Order: sequence, then structure tokens, then C-alpha cells
Amino acid sequence: MSGVDLVYTSHKNPDLPELRFQRIVFINDALITINILTNSENRAVAENISSTFFNSFAINPSATALTQGMENPFAYKIGSLVGKVTVWVLFFVVLIRVPVGIVFLIGRFTIKSKTDN
Repeated sequence: MSGVDLVYTSHKNPDLPELRFQRIVFINDALITINILTNSENRAVAENISSTFFNSFAINPSATALTQGMENPFAYKIGSLVGKVTVWVLFFVVLIRVPVGIVFLIGRFTIKSKTDN
């Protein structure tokens, strides 16, 4: 297993951040690359964060798998639960509001037609 870390700036695309951090690892005839793009104003902070981010990956040469460790599995489970609850709440809000809206529109048009007579 061999690899290299790169830090460079690129101004080619003005719509993307210019500061780039990249880790390239060659393992078992596979090339794995992980990238971080950020703005150069916060370079010192970005260097610390990129180091933590890159080191959170575990590469197992025998399994040829790349996994990102979870420092706090409880927080991951809570985040997953919050995401699921949010989707269900939004689903029910839409499910309830659409029929209520239709009933409101029908009531509005029928009341208007009665007042016209």
C-alpha cells in the first residue's frame, strides 16, 4: 500500500472553492482518492479538519474495502432516527394538507356560487 497527500489551489472554475486537499492511495491494483474542496480564507482550520477527515477512513488491504469509522455510533443512530422522523412528519403534513386544501377550495367555490344566485 502506498499513497500521497496533496494540497493545492485551483482557480480554473470560479464556481468551485479553490483550496483542494487530496489523499491518493494505491492498494491491490486499485486507486482510491479522497478530496476536500474549501475556500483558502480558512486554510489553517481546513488543514486540521482535512487531517481528521482523512484519518477517519480505515483501509483494509485484505478486504479491499474502504470504511469511514464512526467515532460516536450513538450520535449516528440519533441522526438516522431524526432523519426518518422528519421524512414521516413531512409526508403526513402533505398527506393531511392536500385533502384539507381540496375541501377548502370546493367549499369556497360552492359558497361563491350560492351567493351569486
